[in-house]
Amino acid sequence: MRIATLLAVLAASLAGCMMMDLKREENTAQAALEKRDWERAISAYRNLVRMFPRKAEYHAKIGAAFVGAGNWEKAELAGRNAIQLDPECALGHFVLGNCLLRAKKNDEAIDHFRKAATLDEKLIEARLNLGLAHERLGEWEKAEEAYRKVLAAIPNDASALASLGAVCLQRNRLDEAVRTLEAAAEADRTNARNRYHLGMAYGRLKRFDESIRSFERYLQLEPAASDRAIVEGWMAQLRLGLVPFPSEPGPPALRPAPLR
Repeated sequence: MRIATLLAVLAASLAGCMMMDLKREENTAQAALEKRDWERAISAYRNLVRMFPRKAEYHAKIGAAFVGAGNWEKAELAGRNAIQLDPECALGHFVLGNCLLRAKKNDEAIDHFRKAATLDEKLIEARLNLGLAHERLGEWEKAEEAYRKVLAAIPNDASALASLGAVCLQRNRLDEAVRTLEAAAEADRTNARNRYHLGMAYGRLKRFDESIRSFERYLQLEPAASDRAIVEGWMAQLRLGLVPFPSEPGPPALRPAPLR
């Protein structure tokens, strides 16, 4: 009887230790993911996947870390594994959507971003990237709808404001574009692409001084910008009171939203 009791106590103690070790590993992995310490997150989630290979959440989160690290092949595999284990794993759909977006498989990416956004309304990044995928297909109305849904939940979201402003600019709604892009600049003063679009909107409204200042700020934020010579040429013409750029801002830059 005493032996049975002792064994039961030992088993309970061992189980408790294992749970503590698991919780510690989960906390380490999640903290690394939140800090964008991708290599540490990958290492920690790799350990968790080894311990629990059928837990979709761990596959999805190591996939998110692979996305952050730019290891797209492993990210796609992890995302697919997560969805295979749990078809309703929102983060798995988000990870796979990012990989497909980068591969320019926009239609497939839309399916996964939409699924992720439906499964987890708090996964705002899925809605943002859904809008971006629609932009890449020239589906401006659908892109706008996606960004407005984000703003309905988080009215001052800087990424959604910047993206919506860019769509308004693309659709030639210049006054609305300026208002939205200005709000985005107020919410996030470090978004270079937003300053670029704001400079273009001001310029097309012949608000030349504001346009020049916005382009100058864009180049300050992106000192190695590949279009620096073009933008500097635009500023020279703006100083002469000329509108130098085309009536449409061109295709959107690849700017998938990372996990927050």
